[in-house]
Amino acid sequence: MKALVADDDPIARWMLRTALVRLGVDVIEAADGDVAWEILAGANAPRFALLDWHMPGSDGPDLCRRLRARGTHPYVYAALVTTRGEVADVVEGFEAGADDFITKPFDMAEVAARVQAARRLVELHSDLEQSRSYLAAVIDHLDHGAMLADPDSRIVCANPALSRVFGAPLEATLGRDRIEFLREYAHCFDEPDEFLRAVESSEAEAERRGDFEMSRPERRIFRWMNLPVSLPDGTGRLDLYQDVTSEIDRQRAQEHLARTDPLTGLTNRRGFTEAAEREVSRASRTGAPLSVVLFDIDRFKRINDEHGHHAGDRVLQHVARCLAETARCTDVVARWGGEELIALLPDTDVRGARRFAERIRAAVAAVPDDLPWVTVSAGIAQRGGSEIIDDAIARADARLYEAKAAGRDTVRS
Repeated sequence: MKALVADDDPIARWMLRTALVRLGVDVIEAADGDVAWEILAGANAPRFALLDWHMPGSDGPDLCRRLRARGTHPYVYAALVTTRGEVADVVEGFEAGADDFITKPFDMAEVAARVQAARRLVELHSDLEQSRSYLAAVIDHLDHGAMLADPDSRIVCANPALSRVFGAPLEATLGRDRIEFLREYAHCFDEPDEFLRAVESSEAEAERRGDFEMSRPERRIFRWMNLPVSLPDGTGRLDLYQDVTSEIDRQRAQEHLARTDPLTGLTNRRGFTEAAEREVSRASRTGAPLSVVLFDIDRFKRINDEHGHHAGDRVLQHVARCLAETARCTDVVARWGGEELIALLPDTDVRGARRFAERIRAAVAAVPDDLPWVTVSAGIAQRGGSEIIDDAIARADARLYEAKAAGRDTVRS
């Protein structure tokens, strides 16, 4: 440990230096308060200071006040050296920021004990500051945006990653009200109102989280988490913003694959069923018509037998492409199974569904020269007001059999 002895009395400095050196302390001396302050304010300053109450320049209490006013680390343990021992003097010294008193004339055993106590406290402060430094380094290098608010909702800590999330400099963050800050920067998200509802509701709940998307300056998805944090003066709130764009994109890609027929690129039966449930629910609420068209490739087995399964696959892809290119963005077209394909047409009655089916039939018949000639048959059903979608599909399937029995390449409703 390194210590500063500041006293205008050379004998007092000698006595204190002698005691400190015996305890293994490196000593720096100053004969007045101004020199003492230069040492304390300089680089690699001592962590322990014995300050005479009365000396030229800044006196001991003034030096204590200046040490505490700067409010920066590392902490300097300050002991006032004085002949003053009245209660009022002790109170004045502690109010100035002193940590301890050493009285004149010196009792060297007492001085040694107080120095040892100071050493322990300085070492504890050093350990704490090192821990804080490590923690600050971790937070600064954290990929997640982090923001800590105190029990009064004032932001007391924020890291560079948070600045990258919101495009807000750190100096515009610290000291602000948490909710006020998030209201100002909610526009960064694609759905700011939804984000603010989640943020403001988190004040009354133990933990909140959600995924929110940004489109500017580039598309990113952040997983927001708000957690209660126990602080010395109460419970604060910790906001974390984790970039989960890659994770969400992978999940969506996997979900898309799970709902997509690999040969045709259309929705598969599972994806169709899920979409149909949503459309049935919407049609039930609004009373809008909802129709189903079931298609079957005519004589598909003959195509496979005569031209091979590769040609059959290409025919299936041709028919699927006709459906995909004719359907509206609100329609759902899918491979139902084997050579059967299906279309769900929201806001469409039987007549509209028939026009759709006829367009598909004509498009399929205009087959490319490099494919076997092919036609389709189709059956149509409009969902009744209280029907489940399976009932409408069953009626469309019955109409499809009627179309095939009538000679194929035709539509029945």
